[in-house]
Amino acid sequence: MAQTMLGENVLHLDIESIMRGLGVSECVKVRAFNLKTVLGALREMKYKSGVLPFGTDVLEIAVKKFLPSRMQEINLKALALGSVA
Repeated sequence: MAQTMLGENVLHLDIESIMRGLGVSECVKVRAFNLKTVLGALREMKYKSGVLPFGTDVLEIAVKKFLPSRMQEINLKALALGSVA
């Protein structure tokens, strides 16, 4: 367990390890709240073959399941923007 700056207990997930376990061969770490960097990384990765061996619907489910409700909206927005970029 990890704690947020507000003292809330949260699960620490190593997203890179999870993605590699799903078969993703290339990962890029970015700060989640830097929307410009997130979109740039998504745009760059979109053009590489075999980057996401699953649809964005899987990512949407993961956001809703694992992120606190206050962080879901911005992450879903970034996902939507990245999938059309």
